[in-house]
Amino acid sequence: MAKITGTFAATGQSARLNGSKDGLTLVLADFGVGTIALEASWDGGATWEPYSSYTADTGAVVDSKSDEIVWRLNCTAYTSGTLKYCLAN
Repeated sequence: MAKITGTFAATGQSARLNGSKDGLTLVLADFGVGTIALEASWDGGATWEPYSSYTADTGAVVDSKSDEIVWRLNCTAYTSGTLKYCLAN
């Protein structure tokens, strides 16, 4: 299993994570005030499309079972606090 973890304290993007035939697990915790979008790329990261967005603590299973998709988190709006994340395949 591979994973990316970190925090957002401003807008910006996380590292990339390759998809998996087993799907993905997303955990967002200690959420301040902001919006994090889960984004997918089908062309190796040249272009990104929004998959879903979150504004509070969450635990989600992403049922996109493909190892051809690259994923990242994008903090599209930030107001305050620390937004912790973990995305694993």
